Amino acid sequence: MKFVWPLLLACLTITSCISEAPRSDSQHPADARRDGLPQSIGAQGEIMVVMDDANWNGGLGEAFRELVNTPYLLLPQAEPQFEVNRQNHEFFYKFFKQHRHIVMFDVGDRLQNQEPNIKVQKDIYARDQMVFTVYAKDIVAFRQVLEEYGPSMLYQMTESELARIGQLARYSPNHGAADSLCQEWGVCLEIPSNFTLVEDTTDFKLYRMGVMRTNPELQQAIAVYRYPYTNDSTFTATALLAARDSVMKRYIGGSQFDSYMTTEYFYAPRYRELDLNGRYATELKGLWKLQGEFSGGPFVSLTYLDEVNQMVITTEGFVFAPHEEKREHMRFLEGILRTAHISAGSGS
Repeated sequence: MKFVWPLLLACLTITSCISEAPRSDSQHPADARRDGLPQSIGAQGEIMVVMDDANWNGGLGEAFRELVNTPYLLLPQAEPQFEVNRQNHEFFYKFFKQHRHIVMFDVGDRLQNQEPNIKVQKDIYARDQMVFTVYAKDIVAFRQVLEEYGPSMLYQMTESELARIGQLARYSPNHGAADSLCQEWGVCLEIPSNFTLVEDTTDFKLYRMGVMRTNPELQQAIAVYRYPYTNDSTFTATALLAARDSVMKRYIGGSQFDSYMTTEYFYAPRYRELDLNGRYATELKGLWKLQGEFSGGPFVSLTYLDEVNQMVITTEGFVFAPHEEKREHMRFLEGILRTAHISAGSGS
């Protein structure tokens, strides 16, 4: 049976080069002190930047905006990787120092700035907090350090956001759906409580987010599918995309009788290998479309091997969100997918 998408009926792993500041009572609180700190705050996908007006409107602010405005990978429309909440020092220390991700700057011809670098400190003003300080002696060195180490800084904040999303999902899961998937297939995934199983076959499951009153057009879904492992070429980008197109054509349709989901190849999907909770996995990010219709959106998938049953497992999230930005919807789904692991006993 092919699931019909409801609204469509109507319409290299980066290696960190950033040093962690030496641990001391003032720089990295002991566990007891950490437990006494308030929980960090801040909107998903937001960075707190501490910089005065003159520098923000000058070369320093321009250079930092160039970094953070680099596009989030493979969305239908360009969106920056993060939103910036910029505050001057006075307001920051009064109201915003509990923010989850903070970037500060020490730029000037001082001894500690002769070697441009970025240092990160954790849990300074709040739990689960990262405070980055950029050191440079002048604007030329500042641009140099952002070009060299800036992507790694954004990567660390991205990984922190994904881990936080996974942790939050554990507080409010769909226990029935998650337990059933883990028991039947041996795939343990923190399926959110507002996602419902809408398609269930021997080798394909689809979970769809409930319709939101405030945004009825938004649709998010998580697909989990499996097929037999044959050889190492199974995990190449070409093989994974071929498998994806075959599965989606079979199970995801549109409003027209002969329409189906497939991959949009005009923008080449991005492929990489990564560690998923101690297990080798591959990641695909790209765009999907309905063949024969004018609908589409972004997707992200993680694929890994169930060694016990010799089955390839793919968990995928995709979004349909016309007329709005999609970055945080995709970041949310990616955080959920990162919680996946194979149970010790595995499934059937």
